[in-house]
Amino acid sequence: MTSDIRTRSLGHRRFRGAIFIELAFSLATLSILIAGLAVSIDGFGRFNHYQHVRRQCTAAARAQLDSITATGAPLDAALAEELWPDVVCELSTAEGRGPWQGLTRVDVSATAASYNRTVTLRHGRYVTQLDKGV
Repeated sequence: MTSDIRTRSLGHRRFRGAIFIELAFSLATLSILIAGLAVSIDGFGRFNHYQHVRRQCTAAARAQLDSITATGAPLDAALAEELWPDVVCELSTAEGRGPWQGLTRVDVSATAASYNRTVTLRHGRYVTQLDKGV
């Protein structure tokens, strides 16, 4: 009869140890999952910000090209600064060659910062009329 009491007592102690090990393993697994989730959310946030800055650069460059195509002059600097405060646009022109002779090639380079990266997009278009100031 004494052996039964000892067996029950030892079995109970082993069972408490198993619960503790399962609890520790579950907490460690949950901690790893939460850390991985935090890292992935940060990565998605950075990528989303990069895409937003790309869209701003694209919008600024296309607006400059549309203005030059429609009016022959770029957007007013104050208006461009108001619409896209973080985007810097640079214009360059070149005379068309070959089949585009007689047209003027206008290239717009839009640059902005996204965290520690610099986003630079270049768009170009051939136009027929151009103000002398461009």
